[in-house]
Amino acid sequence: MAKKTGRALKFVKLVALATLVVAMQSGCSFVPKRTPSNVVTPSNVVTPSNVVYDEYLFNKECTDLGIEQFVNRELNHGGQADIAFQGLEACGTEAVPKLKALLTNQNSEFRSSAAAALGGIGKDASAAIPALTAALKDEEYGVRSSAAAALGGIGKDASAAIPALTAALKDAEPAEPAEPALLNNFYTYKFSAAFALWKTGNAQLASSSLITFLKEDKAAVRSSAAAALGGMGEKASAAVPALTAALKDEEAVVRSSAAEALGKIGEKASAAVPALIATLEDEEAAVRSSAAEALGKIGEKAASPLVEALKNKDAFKDAFKDGLIPYALGNIKPPPQQAIKPLLTVANDEKNDRKVRRTSAVALHKLGQNMEPFFISNAFVPLDRAVCPSEQKLNLDTIECPPRVKKTVRPGGRARVGAGGGPLYTAVRKMFGGK
Repeated sequence: MAKKTGRALKFVKLVALATLVVAMQSGCSFVPKRTPSNVVTPSNVVTPSNVVYDEYLFNKECTDLGIEQFVNRELNHGGQADIAFQGLEACGTEAVPKLKALLTNQNSEFRSSAAAALGGIGKDASAAIPALTAALKDEEYGVRSSAAAALGGIGKDASAAIPALTAALKDAEPAEPAEPALLNNFYTYKFSAAFALWKTGNAQLASSSLITFLKEDKAAVRSSAAAALGGMGEKASAAVPALTAALKDEEAVVRSSAAEALGKIGEKASAAVPALIATLEDEEAAVRSSAAEALGKIGEKAASPLVEALKNKDAFKDAFKDGLIPYALGNIKPPPQQAIKPLLTVANDEKNDRKVRRTSAVALHKLGQNMEPFFISNAFVPLDRAVCPSEQKLNLDTIECPPRVKKTVRPGGRARVGAGGGPLYTAVRKMFGGK
């Protein structure tokens, strides 16, 4: 039996080798012979799409024939439908007519892939706006979502689609009982419509719709809405009251996302400072960390309340122990000079935990104080040990990362819309520019 298996493997290898030789002799290329200057290789195109892309688009330079053959090969292949046409993004305007036609293909995954490719082409795909607008009524939510996101990718030139996008936000949720995957696609579609409204120049309309999502009964929708508003930055300043209220949400992932969003809105979220100060004592470490990050980003209007919190360590035991208050003070721009004296008091008090003393010293360094003798005398960390990336002005810049907190409330990968995270949160965060 072993001998037969060995002979069979040899035979398979010989056949594979012979096939490769014949292919090379016939002129087939499995790698690009040359790369035209107007074509960029898409990194996310995988076999077999990359082989087809190389053969038909590199060598034929996005001609009508090359695009036609590329599409036909993908349509006949039947696999990787979700990325089938991404290679055509590099062809720009030349690929738009074919991609536009594919929006009515009988395969919903191909329709979705074609819409995504048009969004990747961006402004140069303006000719497809009517077809993409019509696709907002596709029978599949996944296609609707890709079409809406594509209109957002085209940008302000897609303003004619605003009425349809506004109507999309009013679509009713699928009737119960709905599969989790269906609900996920439905809400991704709604968030894509809000994204498109933002990118077409209607930030106010987009943010108002996202604010309503903060009141949904599904935690994943609420946390995703907060992430989306944060992605809009100061354009979402009208959402500050709603995000402030979300700091008291029953789900930690929502509270954490709301705090992050307020930080990304920045100075215009200063009205939320008192609530964020209170959130420094949230029961979840990840929420406390997000609040500290937000206070540092909001800036000087958070300085005085943070200094008072630093002085009142008994009321902020967890935040004080974790070094979150000094960390926030050290991130405020311009540097708050009123924080220097209380930070020195904390750093020099040997009764305090080493973590808060070290974080206070780093904050003082950021405020312009020479803390090198302090670190040497207290032997906190050897000055030649780089723990995290930073500017290399002094070794002090490399010995203290932001307080490390295990963020146990972050969404996981489960497709449960009501679970507080999962694929919906991840997709929305990426869509609106989050990491």
